[in-house]
Amino acid sequence: MVTAITQIVFGLIVLVALLVLYRIAQKFLNSPILKTVQPLEVPLKREVYCDAEIYRIIIRLKYELYALKVFIGRYHDGGIFANGLRMKKFTITHETAGGGDKPMMDIFVGTMNSRYCIAFEGLIAQEIFCVSDIEDCVDLNLRDDMRKYGFKALYLFLIRQRNGIEEGFLGIGFRETTVLSEEQRDVVREQIGHILDLINLREM
Repeated sequence: MVTAITQIVFGLIVLVALLVLYRIAQKFLNSPILKTVQPLEVPLKREVYCDAEIYRIIIRLKYELYALKVFIGRYHDGGIFANGLRMKKFTITHETAGGGDKPMMDIFVGTMNSRYCIAFEGLIAQEIFCVSDIEDCVDLNLRDDMRKYGFKALYLFLIRQRNGIEEGFLGIGFRETTVLSEEQRDVVREQIGHILDLINLREM
């Protein structure tokens, strides 16, 4: 009788110990520290490769179109207003050298979309926003920033995901008034398709 009770007690102790170990293991596996200690080699290589390919594309566009600067901006959420609505922002993620004293990537980080609301309205409706001459720019905020970067002309092309979501835009700034031909615009659109594929591959 005593032996049976002893075995039962021993079994309960073992069960409790196993439950405690299970809880500890769960906490450890879900800890932020462990989550950061993941094999980063493959994703990091993919990210760097995709960024390098995107950079090569915009460099090529810059020289083929005789542009001052080519850059990419991406839309994203950015905080919540007091009424619970999400803020809509954009960030410049890639750019070529040239134009302005400071890189756009240092300035346009989490910038409210409302800064260029007129330009973005046209961009989303037409998939392109053209300013062939700075004096004709109807978005006054954009016109001021064009002057800062030495742009006399600016073209924004929409980057749209294949499911219809607006991903961002590709911008091309020129030091002289410039009118892109339809053929040149088609070249840009083709390259945007490659850029979109690289963006999606980068973030798989």
